[in-house]
Amino acid sequence: MPATPDFTAMILLSYSLRAGTDTAEYEAWLRSDDNPFFNGVPGIARYTNWKITEFASPMPFTHFDFMGLDSVAAATDVWQRQDVKDFTAKWRRLWGQGPEAPDLSVNAHVYLFENEAGVGIARTNNVVVTTANNPVADAPAEERWRLVRPVRGEPRFNHLRVQPGGSVETLPAGAVSAVLIAGPA
Repeated sequence: MPATPDFTAMILLSYSLRAGTDTAEYEAWLRSDDNPFFNGVPGIARYTNWKITEFASPMPFTHFDFMGLDSVAAATDVWQRQDVKDFTAKWRRLWGQGPEAPDLSVNAHVYLFENEAGVGIARTNNVVVTTANNPVADAPAEERWRLVRPVRGEPRFNHLRVQPGGSVETLPAGAVSAVLIAGPA
């Protein structure tokens, strides 16, 4: 499946839900509130929500979102919008592990990435994401993303490989398989 060119920069939000969260209720909220809100924000090209289904090795998060951006420069404008700040505060109150924590990275780590080939992520319902501290050399450039800067939290990795797929059985440590929860049509 070819990658779509609707974004070449993205904010990756990685997180785990508060213990005891009803995941069906959370996923319904993503579809009804979260995903439509973010896909309506100027500067966001395509926003998707994902749930990890398999780990090649343990990860410190169970969910992630890809916030595709119009450009790397759009990241600051998007992230500093008051409506975005208000909405992320609501998310923390409803689902975050530490809604009142002064260190917001307790709830989500947020990083800005740029695609090495200048293309977006293929539209798919399943992805395999490999995290690494060094470039994933054997991956095609269109699947490689490099960290531009952390937005919230210390970087856990500096490179990603994002590829359509389902199983992590033959992939290296740092790989996760995820299923799409919500995204634009």
